[in-house]
Amino acid sequence: MFRSVNFPLEIDILEKDSVGENLRELSRFVMPVQKVLLVTTEHLFELYLDGEVEDNGVDIEVATIDAATTDTVAKLYKEYLNYSKQYGLIAGFGGGKVIDVAKYLAYMGILPVVSIPTTLSNDGISSPVSVLIDRGKGRRFSTKSQMPTKIILDLNIVSKAPKETTIAGIGDLLSNISALKDWKLANREIGEPIDTSAYILSHNASMNFYRRLLDESKVNLRDKQLLEELAYGLILSGISMAITGSSRPASGAEHAISHAIDFLYPNKSTYHGYQVAYGMLIAEQLRGNEISELISVFKKVGLPTSYRDLGLKKEEIIKAIQFAPKIRNRYTILNKVDLSTEKLEEIVI
Repeated sequence: MFRSVNFPLEIDILEKDSVGENLRELSRFVMPVQKVLLVTTEHLFELYLDGEVEDNGVDIEVATIDAATTDTVAKLYKEYLNYSKQYGLIAGFGGGKVIDVAKYLAYMGILPVVSIPTTLSNDGISSPVSVLIDRGKGRRFSTKSQMPTKIILDLNIVSKAPKETTIAGIGDLLSNISALKDWKLANREIGEPIDTSAYILSHNASMNFYRRLLDESKVNLRDKQLLEELAYGLILSGISMAITGSSRPASGAEHAISHAIDFLYPNKSTYHGYQVAYGMLIAEQLRGNEISELISVFKKVGLPTSYRDLGLKKEEIIKAIQFAPKIRNRYTILNKVDLSTEKLEEIVI
């Protein structure tokens, strides 16, 4: 039995001295009469793109954003895509919010999208999923979006990104270990099928990187070899979601806890990768597993090991854990164990 799965046609992980060289690659995906809509931020435009979007053989129009909201996507669609059909490609040059907006805009406009990340903060650089903010409802939500046709990842750029974004990317990748345990649990408890191909990709991506961190006495977040391996892991994680058609290979109880934090305390929520990493610690304890090794790895990297590191109070995180199973209809360890306040008081760190 065969099936068709969307993959990025090309993945370039490289080191360039000029962003313009990377932008010239976009000409290969559009006809001469078509434009490229490049989504980025004002800061990144001034830092990397000013003077680089002209004279490179590609007709590029730049749209700058400041947030990954539904209002932002609607505004861009109305301004650039609703009445104009000359765009042949959308590209996102930036961090998670930029890539998410570009992917969803491409999905709405039925256009290919190229991902050019400037940070390694999550697996959205390659996944067919976008996380957007609905300010009207005061919440973040995940939605289907366009799988990138090409990924251009410049190590010279991501090595200069704020360390917090790299730490978040590590947290997001490692959390797959927890998500896969929930997938197996759902298979045993309620008969949910496991897509073995997606499972293997997600497992190898997360465990290989985890073992590397275990072996490191000290982690250098600017090291390009580490960043390259993190990029491989995040890209494989995104592809695993494309294979199975859902976020199941990379999202379990730990993500539900993170989403609950976003929903209940939107003014306190922080990097997604920080929150899912902490959620992984809680999920492992609910499974009855020892977490001392995990905490050691987290401390090497700078990931949170306590609700205090997330800026939350104990009663707030307990409320979030109890609310987490209501976030979505997905069976995890949260559906199987006692989530009483008394029980959580014992395990919450």
